[in-house]
Amino acid sequence: MTKEEAMQFPLYAGGMLCGLYGLIKYFGKEIVNPLLLGYMGLGASQSIKGLVLSLDYGKILDRKKLIKCKIDKIGLDLEVSPMDLICLVPAYLAVAVYIYSKNWIYNNAIAMLFCVHGIEFLFLGNFSTGFILLGALFFYDIFFVFGTDVMLTVAKSIDAPIKLLFPKDWSTTPP
Repeated sequence: MTKEEAMQFPLYAGGMLCGLYGLIKYFGKEIVNPLLLGYMGLGASQSIKGLVLSLDYGKILDRKKLIKCKIDKIGLDLEVSPMDLICLVPAYLAVAVYIYSKNWIYNNAIAMLFCVHGIEFLFLGNFSTGFILLGALFFYDIFFVFGTDVMLTVAKSIDAPIKLLFPKDWSTTPP
C-alpha cells in the first residue's frame, strides 16, 4: 500500500459508512440487514474459495468459467467458476446458522474471521505508510463517533456479524 492509498482508505471507509447510514435512514434496517447478510455470504464464499485453493484443492474446478461478463464502462469483470458455486453452499449455511442462532459467540467468531481476511489484503510497505494510515483512521473515528450520529446509528441498526458483541448478563439462566 502506498502513502496515497493509505490516505484514501479512511475516505473509502467513510463513504461506505455514510452509504450504510443513508440506506438505513432511507429504506430502514429491515431491508438493509438481509441485503448485508447476503453480501456477507458472498464474501464468505470467496474466503472459503481462497482457503480451498491455497490448500491445492479444487484448482481444476476453478479453471473452467461458467459465466464471463465484462463491462468496461463500470469496471465490471465477472467470472464464475464451479468452485465459486460450491463455496456458496457452506458460506450461506454459515449465514443461515447465524440467522437461526443469533449467538454472540458465533457472531464474534465470524466477525474475527472477516477481520483477519480484511487484514490479509492490507499490506503496509513501510512504517511511515502505517503511521499515516493509523493517523487518518484516528481522525476518521473521532469525526464519525463524536462529531456525528452516523457510526452509532449504523452500529445499533445492523444485525450482522460485523461487530463484536458481548452479553450484558453473564448468567446462564434467562430472565
